[in-house]
Amino acid sequence: LKPLFWDGFYDYCAERPDFLGSYYDPSKRAENSGWVATFGFGKKGVRATAYFVQLDGWVGVDLWFSDVLLFEKLQAIKDEAEAALSPLGGTISWREPGEKTRELLVRFDSDTSPEHWGELYAWLADGLLKMRAVAGMLEK
Repeated sequence: LKPLFWDGFYDYCAERPDFLGSYYDPSKRAENSGWVATFGFGKKGVRATAYFVQLDGWVGVDLWFSDVLLFEKLQAIKDEAEAALSPLGGTISWREPGEKTRELLVRFDSDTSPEHWGELYAWLADGLLKMRAVAGMLEK
């Protein structure tokens, strides 16, 4: 089901002008049978990721940092970043999985069955837009 989910998500995003104003049109992407989809936005050292973890019943969005200094800069304004993400209603976590990468994740526990995909598409697209805005805080 993952390829069907991602195809639907990419098509959903391609119909949202706000998404296309922040990211590229994902509707022409190759088939994705994984549980993640990455989205670049032209900033070296950080990218956004969408998660669809059907087996465990959650979706999520993150900022994945390969530049540790950028992650530390964002941690310095943690309260502001979390305030921007809190409307998503998920669980916010700051993870340091390795010496070279860091992650700011919002996990949303949900029913991932196909009848709920429309709601999940909206949540993921909104979440990726919020992550883009949080990454923009690094420019200040």
